[in-house]
Amino acid sequence: MHRPPMKPGKILTLKQWLTWLRPASDILVGTALLWMLLRWLGDRSPVWAIISFIVVIDTDTQ
Repeated sequence: MHRPPMKPGKILTLKQWLTWLRPASDILVGTALLWMLLRWLGDRSPVWAIISFIVVIDTDTQ
């Protein structure tokens, strides 16, 4: 999804806020589910697995 650059000081509409908020909420929910799954499987500190997962699926860095 391509987003136009924001201009400093511009006030966003509710639709624009939701457009910007959606990817962040998706990442938050996905990370929380992955964390719970890894904890359930027995990993005591799944933070490194989650970081690796995010780096692999992040399309902006590829």
